[in-house]
Amino acid sequence: MAWFYTKCKFYCWARFAVNQYRFPGVEVKGYKRRYYPYNSALTHVIGYVSKINDKDVDRLDKEGKLANYASTHDIGKLGIERYYEDVLHGQTGYEEVEVNNRGRVIRQLKEVPPQAGRDIYLTLDLKLQQYIETLLAGSRA
Repeated sequence: MAWFYTKCKFYCWARFAVNQYRFPGVEVKGYKRRYYPYNSALTHVIGYVSKINDKDVDRLDKEGKLANYASTHDIGKLGIERYYEDVLHGQTGYEEVEVNNRGRVIRQLKEVPPQAGRDIYLTLDLKLQQYIETLLAGSRA
């Protein structure tokens, strides 16, 4: 097994996915990395996303939202990411098709297109946040 790192853009990933059959044994995996431009300031407000765990699955199932997470592995865990999860997440789409005995698609029965999550815009006072952090420096919560 060999590991390679590259800053491959989306079109590069898509191009490889289409031609993946030409590279047996090669698997491409991506990861997400959150960038906080002001380091620790506002991180607790913005929050983060992480893998869906069993507790999340139970909650989503009780709320009737589990099917909307069929194509993703992440969910908002803290802060704005969690509070506005329903707005930011969007809706999963799907397609129902009729296939023959060889698995070849004969016709499309139903299509529900996915809907992208919405953007949200925040108005936060960074200087005030940084000032408060200096006042609380060394304190325990």
